[in-house]
Amino acid sequence: MRVLNWWNERAAAISDARRIGAAVGLLAMATTCVQAQPAPTAPASSSTGSYTVSYMPCSSCSHWLEEKAGDGGTWQYVGQGSVTFTSKPAGTYYYRVVYLYLYYYSAGAWSYASQPSYGAAAAVKVGGTLTQVESLERQLNYRFEVRRGDLNGDGRQDLFVNRTSGGTAGNGVLEAVLLLQQSSGRFSPRVPTSSQRRTASAWPQATAALSLRDVNADGFADVVLRGVAGAVGASAAMNQIVYSPGWAGTQSPLGVRAIDSSLRLFARDVHRYLRDPGYFANTAPYVIVTTTYYDYWCPNGYGDPLLVTSGCYYMPYTYTTTVRDYSVFNPSAITIWSEESSIYSQAKARSTGLSSIESVVEKVLTVPVGGWDLRGRRGEAGTLEDRDYGQGFELFVSLLGIASAEAQEVPRRSGTVYVTGRRIIGWLPFMHTALEYNRSTVSAYDTDSRMLGNGRLVSEKNWGGDLPHLMMTLGTASRSSTAASTYWTMILAADTRYDDNLPYSPTPLAGQGRYNSNGYTHGIIRATGGRATVNMNGFVGGNVPVPSSSFN
Repeated sequence: MRVLNWWNERAAAISDARRIGAAVGLLAMATTCVQAQPAPTAPASSSTGSYTVSYMPCSSCSHWLEEKAGDGGTWQYVGQGSVTFTSKPAGTYYYRVVYLYLYYYSAGAWSYASQPSYGAAAAVKVGGTLTQVESLERQLNYRFEVRRGDLNGDGRQDLFVNRTSGGTAGNGVLEAVLLLQQSSGRFSPRVPTSSQRRTASAWPQATAALSLRDVNADGFADVVLRGVAGAVGASAAMNQIVYSPGWAGTQSPLGVRAIDSSLRLFARDVHRYLRDPGYFANTAPYVIVTTTYYDYWCPNGYGDPLLVTSGCYYMPYTYTTTVRDYSVFNPSAITIWSEESSIYSQAKARSTGLSSIESVVEKVLTVPVGGWDLRGRRGEAGTLEDRDYGQGFELFVSLLGIASAEAQEVPRRSGTVYVTGRRIIGWLPFMHTALEYNRSTVSAYDTDSRMLGNGRLVSEKNWGGDLPHLMMTLGTASRSSTAASTYWTMILAADTRYDDNLPYSPTPLAGQGRYNSNGYTHGIIRATGGRATVNMNGFVGGNVPVPSSSFN
């Protein structure tokens, strides 16, 4: 409730600031809002290493071209406008445009703030043909097999993970890897030679369960192995996350992460916090803390308290209180909560807090986080090309991936209507919910893509922002004595009757006449006579449901 009240007050303050700014002319924006930027123009491949990369300049902002070599290179400035390269060595090179928008304002004196926008990347394959990288949605349907055997003769069973269908060779997704079992129960990855691959392909099938998830939010599906201990006959053997290479033309996995006790505790705490922002504050146990301090007492009412001989004495006093004990939680999860709380309270800039959270997640996963091409994706709070919003979205995807890897986020079953949600770290908690049935969705969003926009609330079936793997399970929705398939038909019919005409607000207030996606989800459940197992009033705007009359 504290967070909700804070955001309601914050929204009112922003509204007041806008009205005052419009009245007295204190705010003048030098450019339009940051928009999604296209990839630069570049050839898909070059046999000689000589080629030109160009892009559309921006008349009202600074701009330049950056290059990154494959296999984990970093982005480097290479020039402006059209840039010609000659005799580049063989390899894959990526190019993106950076647009720097300047927002001028007056607050006693003229100053400015900058906001960079990163365009989509274009790739050039030098010395060969560029392999097509498929969408993450297609990658999640690839097929793999797991086999077991002793590759190095050390008496310990090793694992062979091999892609059997989906995609093309060298497309950045894991193809084949040998996981050599160590005495510690961890595994060391090795890209197999042709001979080793033939040998391992003849091993018997392992009983380890395999699933795919983009755990580090780089746009490439990673492999999660469960039941490893039973598969290799070693109780100390841990389940594993095997990260895809993440770059076209690369075979070596980005890394391997054991799902140890530390990761399990982190996944548990973060998943519960994502579902309930009050998780840490409300569930930490109380402990009794006793503090003893000393004061002095002079029976005769005089004397120097520092001199016992003056007739004064030191007296012990004990003070006892109860405080929350946060040591029962994973320290990294507590850090994320602390950083996000600083963002909410405006004690820390959103970009600074998000960078701190990203650093924590990367340490937990042991690999870089982010890099997914978010073009065309937008949410209720604005376009995902906005730097902070996009970074927050990637962090949510990564944290959800960790929860899935550790089986905290249980896969949704067919034949059930689910309430799902997506939370953006560093922004409104659970600011977007939807209904899902057999991987089809119904939800609503704002037509105004600006941050804290106030357009119209429009509904859509299978909206692009509601891909099931981007949402987490919040609960289920059902109607008494009604089959799930029939109830879903009723929801679709009610959605069809909605006229997309209600005003939108990111933080609706009762009686205001504005609504958001949480109010839409709550409203359509009520209008169809259903009930949710999750408290819809607990989400921002969920306590202001869209009226049932809007679905008639």
